[in-house]
Amino acid sequence: AEMLSHSPSLAGAFPDLKVSLKSGDLTARLAEAEPHDIVVMAYVLSELDEAAQAALLSQAWAKAKHGLLLLEPGTPETSRRVLQARTQLVRENGQIVAPCPQKGTCPAENGSFWCHFSVRLERRGLHKQVKHADIGYEDEKYSWIFVSKDPNAPTPAPWRLHSNPHRNNRHIELDVCGV
Repeated sequence: AEMLSHSPSLAGAFPDLKVSLKSGDLTARLAEAEPHDIVVMAYVLSELDEAAQAALLSQAWAKAKHGLLLLEPGTPETSRRVLQARTQLVRENGQIVAPCPQKGTCPAENGSFWCHFSVRLERRGLHKQVKHADIGYEDEKYSWIFVSKDPNAPTPAPWRLHSNPHRNNRHIELDVCGV
């Protein structure tokens, strides 16, 4: 309810977008919804067991005319859930657009790393107090994927940078995954 109360001001920042806000059970609301160009699901997968996750993804995929964007917290567990969603949507003829460089098996599936990115967020008074934090920022991690229904979707880059570059003397080391 609190997040929904902030939605009108967030939607107001993008006046050219048509945004509709509804509260309730996501599965029921999605069943009632008309198809949309892009369906965005954020912080949903980690709230569901794996069977419910697969069913909701199929339902969301059916409502997406052009594509589906998933955004989850960037933890190893939610990254695994995004990988499962990736596998499911590829089986349903989805075209990986980002951040993955290929349709094949994801290199993150071998457990050598988990796919995420970080955004530095400023912490202010109450936020610092709630988090019992001394520093004025937090590096928030996210896992995400965008899957298109367009069979002619742009080919993703042949590789993806999956961590910050490391400077070593006069060299820069990049950790990438690729085909």
